[in-house]
Order: sequence, then structure tokens, then C-alpha cells
Amino acid sequence: MPSARTNLDVFAADLADRLPGAWTSEYHRHLTYPDQFPLAEQIWDTGHVSHIATEFVLGHDAVLHGPDQQHLYLADRPRYPHQFVVAPLEPDDAATKPHHFDEVEEPHGIVVPNDAARAAALITRRVLPRYRQARETVRRNAAEQPKPPHRQAPPQVAQVVTLTWYDDGALGAPYGSVPEQARMTLYAHGFQDHPHQSAFLLPDAYGEHGRALRIQAVARRLAEQGIGVNLRHAAPTTAPCCRPRGAVFCSSACRSRQWRKERRLRKRLAAVRDETGVVECPECGARWVAGVDRRSDARFCSRRCVVRAWRKRKDPFVDRSQ
Repeated sequence: MPSARTNLDVFAADLADRLPGAWTSEYHRHLTYPDQFPLAEQIWDTGHVSHIATEFVLGHDAVLHGPDQQHLYLADRPRYPHQFVVAPLEPDDAATKPHHFDEVEEPHGIVVPNDAARAAALITRRVLPRYRQARETVRRNAAEQPKPPHRQAPPQVAQVVTLTWYDDGALGAPYGSVPEQARMTLYAHGFQDHPHQSAFLLPDAYGEHGRALRIQAVARRLAEQGIGVNLRHAAPTTAPCCRPRGAVFCSSACRSRQWRKERRLRKRLAAVRDETGVVECPECGARWVAGVDRRSDARFCSRRCVVRAWRKRKDPFVDRSQ
């Protein structure tokens, strides 16, 4: 039979004693599934640790507090009773703003065994150096750019060329609305004068990609001349079909997607509250919510446990540990 999972609070305290420097552990127990979200949102990881903290009902976790305001998240690894996951937490000081994390590589988390000595060695070698480097980069960004880099408003121009997408797919501008200084620029970039329509039109033969490149080139050249460029659709000839007043979703597909998401959340919360939908694997002891994480009739957590149980039934007198 597989051994029981190591207690998280005991492992966290033992791990804190073995990390370099003065580290302490703080154990948290969550009575409901949403209680683990505030701490999960602070995880500085975009991989498996963040996925575990948001998608699985953990029930508890721990935070390791170290020198220089370092914080590590520690939790059980679901379906692996002999392993834990560790990930850094984002700095939460008042001087750190969201834009300070731009272009900063996340330090990410790792999987560690339930041996505190080996886990401390892995964290010291793989997590803490990346964590320190990322924190130094964030602090440097906070010192160099304390306020968000807002884009400046465009300068006011006296002349504007308005390019219009028409209902038949044509793209152009009425001849009379184009300033005289901009007409040669339109000619040079492929616009053609259609006298019977009294407009400059960009031919369809260029294709969608070719027309997009010419529009960008026209906008860049006219900006150098101090002439603005607008791009808009022509007024529709018929009234568009609008969504009903008070509509929340843009389509039935989005409505169905949100309904399925809320149904999974309700099942998970009901299973945790009533303790009726949580299933435990008879081989490894992993727990999951029936009908949410796995099928409602699933007995084992993985194919490996299925094979292990089959071998025990086939030869019950032979001890198989793998």
C-alpha cells in the first residue's frame, strides 16, 4: 500500500529551517474553494504551479517568508502524494506597480520531493537565483519608471484624409475631400482616380495584405507632411441588427461557455461543502471532484493506478511497489 502524504505544515516548517538565511513558515487552511484564490493570484508563475493553485481544490497551503521580503508558495501536488510544488510570490510593496513587471521573465516554480533536505537544495539552486534576479529587475523598473508610460495624444493637424471602407468592399476617399498636397501621395501608392465615381480608390487586385501595406505607407508619408489620416466605414444603407437591450453575451457560444464554466464551479463548491462528490483513488490516495476533474464514474486517478490494481488482483501474494 502507498504511504500517506506528508503533512504540509510539518514539511513547511522543516523546509524553512533548511533554506539559507532566516526563513519562517505560515500555514493556511481553506474551508472553501474560493478561499485559496487571493494567495493563488500572487503566484509569480505562468506554468503548472499557477494551474494547480487555481484549478484544484487544495484545502490548504503554506507560505515561506525569507530575508529581504522573499516569499515562497508551497502546496501539495495533486495526484502525487510524495511531491510538493513551490513557486515565488510577486512583490507586494506599495512602490511596485503592474507595469513594472512588463518584459520581466517570471521565475516560475518547481516540483520538490517530500524530503526537506533535497527540496531545500533544489529550491536554493533553481528557484532562489531566478527569484532574486526577477525581483532586482522589478525594483530597477520601479526606480527608473515609477509612473506608467502613458502614450501621448496625437498632435492636432489642420488637414485630414479620410479613407472609407464602402459596403461593396471598395476602399478610397471622395475626390473633393482629399487635400491637394495629398493627391500625389495617393497616386504614388496605388490609388486610382475614378472620375465617374469622383473618388480615389485602391484596387482590389492588390489583395488584402497588399492594400494594408499601402494604407500604412500612405499614413506614414502623409504624417511626415503634417496631414492626418482616418479610416472608417461608410454609413450602412440598412439598419444593423443590434443585440437586444440588456444583453450580456455577444453570442450563444459565449453564453454556453460561461454556463459550462459556472456549472463546473457549482459542482466543485457543492462537492467541497457537502463532501459527497470528492472521490479518492484506492491506490495512491489522490482526491478529485467527480464529474469535474474526471468522469463521474472514474475509480482511479490515472492509468498507472488501474494497472497497479489489476496486478494486485492477478497476483495478490507478490508485493509490487511500482
